Amino acid sequence: MRALEYGDEKPIFEILNVDPKKYPSPEAMKKRQIKRKFRKLKRKLEKNSFSLELSEKLPILEAYRYLAETLLYEGDTIHLAKGYTSHVTGCGGDCPSCFQLDYCDLKYDCWTEEELKKEIDRRRKEDTQSRLLKA
Repeated sequence: MRALEYGDEKPIFEILNVDPKKYPSPEAMKKRQIKRKFRKLKRKLEKNSFSLELSEKLPILEAYRYLAETLLYEGDTIHLAKGYTSHVTGCGGDCPSCFQLDYCDLKYDCWTEEELKKEIDRRRKEDTQSRLLKA
């Protein structure tokens, strides 16, 4: 019953039937290639009941990077039952570390501008201290 309700759990690249190696880092491609690969991935997502809902202001380069490096390479798995749509927002709820932060209209619904800046600064200092301790 659970498989019927939730569908089989599979990595997203298997659901899309794509080889992650055919979606290289954007640094290895020209802008035209990135746009083409992004559109191809977007069509495959839509064809397989995924709704791509990244920030509309997000540049295609960053959108492609997220799709290729996070969805395909990290091997995220999902239960996708027939007749249901999975929404790909890119939002993990942690604004200070979000790749869409500079393009997001919702960040100040969760944080004041001052709180967000303080948290980002705190994390940067923490990361710097951590790297110095490891060196």
